[in-house]
Amino acid sequence: MATANIGGIESLDGDLIVKNITTLNSITAPLLANITGAFTLEILQSLTTVSFPKLTTVGDITFVTLNVLDTFQLDAGITKAKSLIISDTTIKSLEGISLMTVDTLNINNNKFLTTLDFNLRSVSNILEFSSTGSNVKVTFPYLQWANNITLRDVSSLSLPNVTTINSTLSFTNNSIASISVPKLSKIGGSLAIVANDKLANASFPKLETIGGGFQIANNTKLDSILGFPLVKSVGGAINIVGSFDNATAPSLEIVQGGVSIESDSELFNCSSWNDLQKEGVIRGDSYQCKAASVSTSVAITSGAATATKGSKAAATGSVEASTTASSSGAGYMVEASSLGAIAALLFQFL
Repeated sequence: MATANIGGIESLDGDLIVKNITTLNSITAPLLANITGAFTLEILQSLTTVSFPKLTTVGDITFVTLNVLDTFQLDAGITKAKSLIISDTTIKSLEGISLMTVDTLNINNNKFLTTLDFNLRSVSNILEFSSTGSNVKVTFPYLQWANNITLRDVSSLSLPNVTTINSTLSFTNNSIASISVPKLSKIGGSLAIVANDKLANASFPKLETIGGGFQIANNTKLDSILGFPLVKSVGGAINIVGSFDNATAPSLEIVQGGVSIESDSELFNCSSWNDLQKEGVIRGDSYQCKAASVSTSVAITSGAATATKGSKAAATGSVEASTTASSSGAGYMVEASSLGAIAALLFQFL
């Protein structure tokens, strides 16, 4: 087995890149404190020891395909780096990485990670976790804002101080039971909560603005969607699908896109959403709401307002409605020929 000892160097003005050395099992740099460029360890299938006891500052950190490495020896702690990417490793902890700010943080395909606890205050580009350990706990006690957050395969989450997300916030395929972001007031892009099979509660008590689309879908244990009491504005479309009994947005004043609500619960009814459509809150070219027992179809088109079977026309268009009942109870299905500006949400994982 081979070893690499970078002795006598305290600062490196450039990159340190180690790739495709199948026999390398140890790399050490006992005095190195600063790397101005990239620090890359990639496709090192025998590497078991990474020891940089003085290292505190790095340009970009990329650790990829380290199949037998489970810990780093970073005694001083890395406190400054523009990006951190850790993918396809067997590490069990990120102890020794204590960044305050970062442009990109991407942790994916690290099956043995159980805890991710960061001191970050801000993430200016992307914060993404995916395909980590089955019971990984993610904690950001000091994070105040981020540009983009994507969380996948997370079992526990703490975001107590986040106030602003500039772009997208996405929770997909997590085993998390509760999502609470108590101080978040603005999302510049889209909010997606999709396919979290243990999720029973979603709480965003101070959220007022969603700049893009708003999607909640296929969260099988989420039977009540009442955690958005202050949301006033949605810049894209709203798409809510599941088995929920209740789903309301009591402060909603404007939705720029269409709205699609569908629940297979016998207890759900569309009355609050129908009221929003009648009041002109929904500005997109489609509105549909479907409950388990009764369906109503509505097509919204530009031009003079018309209505049938008691439907009220929106102020800026016409409404054509028909109602069918399959059993007793209240519910509506609104079906448009054009789905309009339903915002598309794209999730890409490395």
